Amino acid sequence: MTTKSQNELTDLSTITSSETPGTTTSTTAETATTNNAAAPATTDRSSSSESRKKPEFEIGTIIDGKWKVLSELGRGGCGIVYCVERCDDTNPSHPKAALKAEYVLKHYTETLAAEANILRKLQWSRHVCQLYACGRITNDINIVCMSLAGPSLSYLRRHSPQQRMTYSTGLRIALHCLSAIEDLHCIGYLHRDIKASNFAVGYYASEARTIRILDFGFARSYLSWDSTKTYLESRRPRSRAPFLGTDRYCSTNVHKRIEQGRRDDCWSWLFMLVELLYGKLPWRDVSSKKICQVKEDSLATLFRHGPVELYSALDHLQSLKYESRPNYDHLREIITKICASRGFKFSDPYDWEAGGENYEVFEQLKDNSTTTATRETRTATSASPNSTSQKFEHFENSEPGESFVEILDRQPSPPAEKFVSSKQEKKNKRDDYHFEDAKDGTK
Repeated sequence: MTTKSQNELTDLSTITSSETPGTTTSTTAETATTNNAAAPATTDRSSSSESRKKPEFEIGTIIDGKWKVLSELGRGGCGIVYCVERCDDTNPSHPKAALKAEYVLKHYTETLAAEANILRKLQWSRHVCQLYACGRITNDINIVCMSLAGPSLSYLRRHSPQQRMTYSTGLRIALHCLSAIEDLHCIGYLHRDIKASNFAVGYYASEARTIRILDFGFARSYLSWDSTKTYLESRRPRSRAPFLGTDRYCSTNVHKRIEQGRRDDCWSWLFMLVELLYGKLPWRDVSSKKICQVKEDSLATLFRHGPVELYSALDHLQSLKYESRPNYDHLREIITKICASRGFKFSDPYDWEAGGENYEVFEQLKDNSTTTATRETRTATSASPNSTSQKFEHFENSEPGESFVEILDRQPSPPAEKFVSSKQEKKNKRDDYHFEDAKDGTK
């Protein structure tokens, strides 16, 4: 396949895209290993489409003169995600990347243009993948190349004993996810598909405790200019909004076709937290026709198994209107106090890390996956002598390259559109919650 050189790469930011997306492909390196996992009794209804033609690249293909295709990570409604490797030595400590590709087809939305636009605006945030390249490599193929992410939170939960995380890990992970959602809201966008499979840990050892938010294919701006174009205001809600998201995690507003706002992302975040802690949601096996009513009926007993303090978060979300700004600090404080009261420390290992509750389980899983990958690699090599790729990727087990602080120091400053003061931002964006020193819940 012939591709354009770097100086001929068409900038995706100049491509107009519709607000209705059609892909939920992921950049996580464990996607390929989970696509064949056993499906639940009822399949989550999503807004993506599987009928769209997808670009296929052969293993070993050089894209844009810089990226060599190693393997396929997964595919979604309209695109494919590949694991690629740099052909140069511009970043030797992070040589691999994730490359999304989609065809430019008539009557279909170019979702990668919107995703590239949001990623560019969020490069200051530690909770998004680093954007390496984006553009149109042929007349009919768009690509976005970004840093790899590790296993998704959904993968980590499903492979935990009883398919749930410990309270310590689940609550601390939720703090990261909430900060990631707030960062997205701060640039004026809603995600509209918040769920555990759209969050992942970092791929390289230096990023292993960082949570990335993925897949902005459903994202939509919730702001618009006023009639005089002098200031931004909340977009006027539509009388009937389309269903966008995943029915298991979306708020009841989405089922009722009410316009989504920042509150609805936070509702999905809360439902995701319930699933991380308990292993399932009360409406997991409910049909799509009844799920909205079951959600409403289940709210009163959602945290009956604890922590009951989370009812305060539920009460806050119920008080919000479409245009309301969620009190992210209040939600953080609720979780921080729970952790402080139970003696959880932010420095504690996560369940899958050395010293964690389920470390041995994940080590065994990693060993089994490595054996399978080696066997498949040998098969692929015998079939294609020039191919050295694997069927799927795993955690990077090498020694840390550059520290997380050094990565942050290279990031550009937050854009002027940030709707919080620099002082307040520093407070909100802190990752070093010292629970052991915060018995009163302060940070």
